Amino acid sequence: MGALSITGIKPGSTSLKLTAGKITKTVPITVLSRNLLSYGPAEGNGLTATVNTDGSLHVTGTATGQWCGLSWTFPCPVQGTVILRSPPLSPG
Repeated sequence: MGALSITGIKPGSTSLKLTAGKITKTVPITVLSRNLLSYGPAEGNGLTATVNTDGSLHVTGTATGQWCGLSWTFPCPVQGTVILRSPPLSPG
């Protein structure tokens, strides 16, 4: 079995035509963001975030306290709980 990798540079919709033997299928593809998380400008807790033209995030300012930062809410396409953290929790 082969593998297919699709990288989106700009948000938008398109389709991919796949052919195997005599069977052809068209698969719709939607690029929501260039990054794993879709985020935009934000302010809070003494920090200001802007999105650069290449899609990277630039944060300036001084946090008002330890563990104070910025947050974005985004839809999660999976069931259950997803936790993003750094560093990961230690075992035990």
